[in-house]
Amino acid sequence: MVMMLIFMFLLTNLSIAFLLKNILSTLISMEFLIMLVYFLLLLAYLSESFLELLVFMMMVAGEGVLGLVLLLLKVVFSGIDFFNLNNVI
Repeated sequence: MVMMLIFMFLLTNLSIAFLLKNILSTLISMEFLIMLVYFLLLLAYLSESFLELLVFMMMVAGEGVLGLVLLLLKVVFSGIDFFNLNNVI
């Protein structure tokens, strides 16, 4: 019974780590798409008012910071090595 509980605990932790790694990969991919959209919008409003340009630059900077946080989390979760499963995942 105890061995079964230990096995279930390890299996749950492995599946959660695998899920978090995949979610972070998806979020990072979406982050680059959002940055691309912001840059396209910035180019579209290049001849408009200065305030709109400033708002778009602030959004791009915020997305960049969020992207760095997501990349840091991916590195942290990738560094966790459960039973050498990094080669499998």
